[in-house]
Amino acid sequence: MKIFLLSFAFLTLTVFAQDETYPKVGVIASNTEIASINYSCMRPKDDKSNYRTIECEISYQTIKKGEYRNQRELIEEEFKKSGIPTDMCVMYGKKNIANMTVAEVQAELNKIDNTKNSFAKEMLYELAPILQKMCKEKTLESLIKFVEFVSMKEANTCEIETSKTKEIFRELPQNKGERSLWISEQSSIPPCGRKDIIKFIPTEKNWWHLQYEHVVLNKQAKDDNGKLCKDLDGVRNIFNSTANTWNFPCKHIKLSNRGAWNGPFNPK
Repeated sequence: MKIFLLSFAFLTLTVFAQDETYPKVGVIASNTEIASINYSCMRPKDDKSNYRTIECEISYQTIKKGEYRNQRELIEEEFKKSGIPTDMCVMYGKKNIANMTVAEVQAELNKIDNTKNSFAKEMLYELAPILQKMCKEKTLESLIKFVEFVSMKEANTCEIETSKTKEIFRELPQNKGERSLWISEQSSIPPCGRKDIIKFIPTEKNWWHLQYEHVVLNKQAKDDNGKLCKDLDGVRNIFNSTANTWNFPCKHIKLSNRGAWNGPFNPK
């Protein structure tokens, strides 16, 4: 009898552990943008108002692509005033790149501190010959080619952006036998009376979806930019995937390795 009771207790604990009644720890991705959420939540606390709350740390991570900027007119204007800026041609060791051989330039680049990531080193190696040519010729056309090269690299470079917040979620019970929703609701912001709301929504296999939305109270008003407040109302983003595959939108990334991405997968 004792063995049976112990086995029954173990089975009960196992079933209970598998039934995740509140979000604990997880990583989920967005279907609408290259972004992921890492969340970690504390055990629920009973509130005096007879509902439960949890505190969750949420790490939002997204990959953003650079933009191309056409600066030709500005370059021409600056060139007429002061020509090629002298400090652009000075390398480490205060040597003018125009007076250096290719081997000397390579040697200087090899001295770069190892703390610099692979992206920075790659950019410098590609940039050096174009910079050297500009510093030797000192012409408007060579300056434009140099700036154009940099602009194109920036346009084809991605950056991983991470932000972390701590949010309090309150339990919203559902029908009997169904897992609860957990909701974080911010105070309304004028002039639209916009509320930022985050929801943990239970889904199959004891997983959770995370939904960001705006609830606008003054739909007929206009925001500070003159846009109708009603256009801000609705769902902003849904994190509901554990297996998305995205094509990486850039050739370069401003971090030492793609492992810095903490999503459920690494972009291709």
